[in-house]
Amino acid sequence: MTRAQWSAFFGWMTVLNIGLLLLAWLFVWLLGPWGAELAQRLLSVPPATMQDIYVRWLAMYELFIYAFNLVPWLALKLVRPA
Repeated sequence: MTRAQWSAFFGWMTVLNIGLLLLAWLFVWLLGPWGAELAQRLLSVPPATMQDIYVRWLAMYELFIYAFNLVPWLALKLVRPA
């Protein structure tokens, strides 16, 4: 693959993953206590703990997006063509 193809690949991967992250944050925000209560029934986890788990999981997902999608795309954009 060429550098332009890799750049396009990482660019679109970044856009899609950020979209999924925003959608997940929206669901957590909209479902709120009802979602935590549902998770408590399904997973036997207290609602307060479930909110903490949601926030930690989404924060880790965001870090992975930066590390594995955004940084490679930026590196490909910043490197001069050979």
